[in-house]
Amino acid sequence: MHGLSRARALVLGNTTVDHVFRVAGGLAPDAKVQSERYDVYAGGQGANVASTLSLLDLDVMFAGAFGDDVGARVSREAFATTGVDLGLATTVSDCRHHAACILVAGCNRTIVMYRDPRLSMDHFAISAAAVAGCAVVYTDGHEAAASLHLARLAAETGTPLAMDIEVLTQQTMVLATFAGHLIAPLEIVRRLAQREDPAEAVRVLSGKGPVSVVATMGARGSVGVAVGDDAVVHMPAAPCTVVDTTGAGDAFHAGYVSALLRGEPLHERMRFAAAVAAAKCEVAGPRLTSEAFARRGLLSW
Repeated sequence: MHGLSRARALVLGNTTVDHVFRVAGGLAPDAKVQSERYDVYAGGQGANVASTLSLLDLDVMFAGAFGDDVGARVSREAFATTGVDLGLATTVSDCRHHAACILVAGCNRTIVMYRDPRLSMDHFAISAAAVAGCAVVYTDGHEAAASLHLARLAAETGTPLAMDIEVLTQQTMVLATFAGHLIAPLEIVRRLAQREDPAEAVRVLSGKGPVSVVATMGARGSVGVAVGDDAVVHMPAAPCTVVDTTGAGDAFHAGYVSALLRGEPLHERMRFAAAVAAAKCEVAGPRLTSEAFARRGLLSW
């Protein structure tokens, strides 16, 4: 890891329990489909990023909302195995944990989620002291109000802010203006920039404040640009044998943040991020394992 010495990261976002059903063939409406396998995993966009960053040897604090049922215990136990600090997390009594039902058919997946409104973090406030002690802060963009508070603190303390946005709302559009490093699906980048061409879209957004903008395109790789660079970077997806694409985007984000803290240039951040995402695709479930890291040599990258 190029001598990376336990830099501290603060991650704000979703934590879920994922119920994954794997089926052969396609999914048809109004039909009963027998699942070949059923698994339960800890998941959630921000939680996946936090766990992967911890595997990448960062000291990680996670801020998120937990219920108090069996699903919440699954999520907490998974965090414990990677050593993520939950001191900033909150628990809602007598409340189901955020749950997702994921149907996987080959390389395709369908996700249905339920989140109790009481798990909202609208009034959750992270302290300036917690942010000031970090080398980077990250938000998955799903807790818009809490993320805006975090983004403002990051700006005040000069802490780099990396961000994902999966759903475009008035709040997340404002949130995007605070991003130091915006890594989001191509469709979101297009809508934010009001440009169809991927290269033009990342260029337009990079002129609105972010230090770097990366549009992710799944199997088609990613396209990105950094302030001060003349050329837009087109990075292909890393080759892999796909087992499960769930969480691949979150793995990409974690890889990008890790390489950012190592001081890598944009194309190397994107290359490492693609390698981490490919490693995730080769294992079942939403998160990488230390064994998957070792197989692809990511811990000595």
